[in-house]
Amino acid sequence: MVRESEPLPRVRRSSQSNLCPCWRCVNAGPGVAKGLIGAVVAFESMRSADTSEEAARIQLEIYRRMPPGRRLELAFELSALSRRLVFEGIRQRHPDYTDEQVRLSGFRLLLGHDLFRAAYPGSPELTP
Repeated sequence: MVRESEPLPRVRRSSQSNLCPCWRCVNAGPGVAKGLIGAVVAFESMRSADTSEEAARIQLEIYRRMPPGRRLELAFELSALSRRLVFEGIRQRHPDYTDEQVRLSGFRLLLGHDLFRAAYPGSPELTP
């Protein structure tokens, strides 16, 4: 197990996959990147084009040193922020929508069309 104080091992991604090739990730099953190494690979691959490697490395170090509870709290905050942005974007594009229409349009974006139809079968086809 990699301890937080130890440097992270460098992992190369397979050309066939975006997942970490370490034994934990490989054994987790297809489509699943688990473990600290997989999280680092995912973090590095999601770095913004306008973020330097040095800034991304510092940010990763800050995240690694955070207590797990704070990282979870931060994840919840970012998730709530992204949902608010989705609903505010719908409000801006469709100022005539009621609160319920905005809510349903947002759920359609978040869930995808098929899952939304299964969860809300009688809902109108609203453009998000």
